[in-house]
Amino acid sequence: MPSNIQQAATNFLTSDSYEAQQRAKLTQTEEDLGRDAFLQLFTTQLQNQNPLDPMENEAFVSQLAQFSSLEAMKGMQSSLEDVSSRMRDDQFLAGANLLGKKVSLEGGLVVAGEGIPGQGTLNLPEGADAIIFSVYDRDSGELVDREEMGAHSPGMLPLVWDGTDSGGNSAPYGNYVMSATIVKDGALEPIAVKTSSTVRAVNWNAEAQSIEVEVDGGLVLSLEEMSRIEI
Repeated sequence: MPSNIQQAATNFLTSDSYEAQQRAKLTQTEEDLGRDAFLQLFTTQLQNQNPLDPMENEAFVSQLAQFSSLEAMKGMQSSLEDVSSRMRDDQFLAGANLLGKKVSLEGGLVVAGEGIPGQGTLNLPEGADAIIFSVYDRDSGELVDREEMGAHSPGMLPLVWDGTDSGGNSAPYGNYVMSATIVKDGALEPIAVKTSSTVRAVNWNAEAQSIEVEVDGGLVLSLEEMSRIEI
């Protein structure tokens, strides 16, 4: 025979379960209303209207129009959600094809050090009288190495950092940023360094409703930030 405590616990659990079931039913009932509830209320309103002051045709048509608009909006919302879900799946599958691919980035990010060089390119459509090439630690922002280069004619200029600091010591393996400034007609002008990186992962950004890719060094980019995809 169960004790008073056991019986009380059983009653409490049974009562709690019953209340939860009732709340679930109430929630389901509220969600299932809509069309039927509207028609029932509308019919009741017609049956109980004052025969000496009946509902005007304009009010009748207005309520029906509101109901039709609401139903149409619900149907449109459901369709848009289905389309959005399919687009997400398609974009995610397309993004998966980028895994392992090389992408061209602006910003000069490289993963180098300990004997592994960093490589990038400069686009000089008008050439340069001189070029100042710098490498910074991405995390601390400290200058690691700097090189002054001579004049260069218009065209593409490859940049190579050998992975050593300004003292000739091997830099630790990690994330670095290559930057460049050109001298043209006596004025300094910063110029973007393009580097190549490998796609390591593909993520879905729920807020932006688009895919993002994670490249070497843990940098996360949107598709708009990639200027070129290589095999």
